[in-house]
Amino acid sequence: MMQYIYLHGFASGNTAKKANFFKAKLANSKIELIIPDLNEGDFANLTMTRQINSIKKLIDPKQQVTLFGSSMGGLLALLLAEELNNIDRLILFAPAFQMVKRWTNRTKEIEPWKQAGSKMVYHYGYNKEVPLNYSFIEDLKKHEDENFTKHVPTLIFHGKQDTVVPNEVSTKYAQGKHYISYHEVDSDHGLEDQLDYMWEIIQKFIQ
Repeated sequence: MMQYIYLHGFASGNTAKKANFFKAKLANSKIELIIPDLNEGDFANLTMTRQINSIKKLIDPKQQVTLFGSSMGGLLALLLAEELNNIDRLILFAPAFQMVKRWTNRTKEIEPWKQAGSKMVYHYGYNKEVPLNYSFIEDLKKHEDENFTKHVPTLIFHGKQDTVVPNEVSTKYAQGKHYISYHEVDSDHGLEDQLDYMWEIIQKFIQ
């Protein structure tokens, strides 16, 4: 048996368009795609560690697992694959490589956030601004975000016009790795105009 889990991105949720598109497609083949809400009703105290622990409780250790991951969810999928031995495949959409470097380099945003203890963030799942504690950044620094050693068969899609996570980070990560199939597409970070194209490739990858 194979377990299929979708990990949504930062400030998103389990109602995300991309996640539910693939859920519907897989359902046609009688495959259940689990889409947990990584916010867990407490976005203010969100951390990567909390998300890792939450998904580890969801994963059946007796089953092989295919993880879908979007943006920060892609980074989370890679972290889980590095730690666990039953992750069979990874399907990543604009994975958030080098997240620590990219976030902490924004000193004009980081310093006031650190001093205040929290800051308001627009949450796409809630369609409003909500607070996020600085503990998110402190915890993020504890996790790898660039170098992963497990040779898990991986499919990566990344948009050439991505202004959130530069496509160069995926290009660099995929280079020279025989177990990675990398697809650069003419799209932005959301990749929502590439759903049908990506599904064609995903179907073959998971067979």
